[in-house]
Amino acid sequence: MRRDVTPTRPTRAVAPDGADRPSAQEAAMLTPAGADAVDAAELILLRDLLQTVDTRVESVRRDLLETRHLLQEVARLSEQVLAQVRPPNPVRDDMEAVHAGVVSLLALSSLTFLDY
Repeated sequence: MRRDVTPTRPTRAVAPDGADRPSAQEAAMLTPAGADAVDAAELILLRDLLQTVDTRVESVRRDLLETRHLLQEVARLSEQVLAQVRPPNPVRDDMEAVHAGVVSLLALSSLTFLDY
């Protein structure tokens, strides 16, 4: 048996005499002190959100710095291998491809502008 439910929309409380007056909460928000309290609560929420975003951005920045450091190490080691292995050699071909990929990753703007 299916029952149809009609969505209701929130309505404003009506006073016993039928007058359409704001609720106590709405009335408190309409006063200067109530508005200040709402503003203060919003500022606290925004500050907390900003701190959360800042923490996450710093975490990503640290991860990118570590990634850049590791890529620089791979580039250094691949250069050493390339200096020792002469063509024709399949290892050299693979190492050239690795080195080119690492150099292109190090050129990405997300890694080059981390120090600014």
